[in-house]
Amino acid sequence: MSDKNMDISFCINPLDINLAKMQFNILKRYENEVLSFGDFSPLVEEYLSKDPTLDVSLIKVICRYSTDNIRVLELLLDNKTQIKKVNYVLCEGTKEEIFRYLQKTDFVSDIKKIIFHNSKEK
Repeated sequence: MSDKNMDISFCINPLDINLAKMQFNILKRYENEVLSFGDFSPLVEEYLSKDPTLDVSLIKVICRYSTDNIRVLELLLDNKTQIKKVNYVLCEGTKEEIFRYLQKTDFVSDIKKIIFHNSKEK
C-alpha cells in the first residue's frame, strides 16, 4: 500500500447519521401508522444536536394530518438560545406523495441545506 492511499480518511458526520435515522424511523412509522384516508396521531422524530458549529440545537420532523386527507411533513428547528424557531414545510399531499418524499435519497441533504441556511442567519 502506498503512502498516497494512507492519506485517505473516512469521516462519519453525526448529523448525517442522525438525519438518516430520523428518515428511516419516520418512513417506517408512516408505512405502519398512517392510513390512506382519515386523521392520525402526529408522527414525530427528533434529534438534539450538540454540534458547536451549528446554531441549531433541536431538529424535529413531524408528519401530521391537515384537512381533506392532506398530510403535512414539517421540519422544526430550534436555535441554541431557544429564541428563534423555524417551521418549514417539506412536503404536503396525499399519503402516497408524502411516502415518495420520505423515500427520496436526497432527503438528508435537503434537511441539511435548511439547517445550514438557518445556522448562518443570526
